[in-house]
Amino acid sequence: MVKTTDITMIVDRSGSMGNLQEQVIKSYNEFLSEQKSVDGKARVTLIQFDDQYEVNYEGIDIAEAKELNAQTYEPRGMTALNDAIGRTIACMKTRLKDSADSVIVVITTDGLENASSEFSAKQIKKMIKECEDVLGWKFIYLAADDASFDEHARMGMNEGRSFKTGRGRKGYGNASSILSAKLGLYRVSGCEEDLDFTPKERRDAEDLGDS
Repeated sequence: MVKTTDITMIVDRSGSMGNLQEQVIKSYNEFLSEQKSVDGKARVTLIQFDDQYEVNYEGIDIAEAKELNAQTYEPRGMTALNDAIGRTIACMKTRLKDSADSVIVVITTDGLENASSEFSAKQIKKMIKECEDVLGWKFIYLAADDASFDEHARMGMNEGRSFKTGRGRKGYGNASSILSAKLGLYRVSGCEEDLDFTPKERRDAEDLGDS
């Protein structure tokens, strides 16, 4: 069992997420509830981004984490994906000097980078590689379509932990449920392979398409 897991959620809040607002809220709240029931300690950070960057809470006991609602998750703006990842990693490095046993960073997005001013794609790839290779962090990437999914390669993320959700509510909900189950299993087993998406999970997601 992983004694303490530090979970950081970086959630796209750009305008194109508007049709998924209710599903994002529902899925995140279910994720929180499920993770609170898993044995072992967990800390959670919630970051929302568009062309602005918002920290809802940072490194708190997961039992204290608040759910989202229509007032606290309101899509708008553009997609500063690089800046969101870069700023989050920088803050985490400072916060995690007293490191957890395991660090998980989950990134969810439905679009392509179009608004960053602080960090380039090259910088993000270098930062992620260092975090994975030196610090042992694990990144999970959920993207809506082929174009946004392909960003995982540009950023140097693990292929097995990158997943295409589809653009619809069912697809997003399905991906969130799979993510929660995988993370819960990993927190109990400590086996990194439990974080990898299976071929069946990918096929099932393809079948849902944009529904």
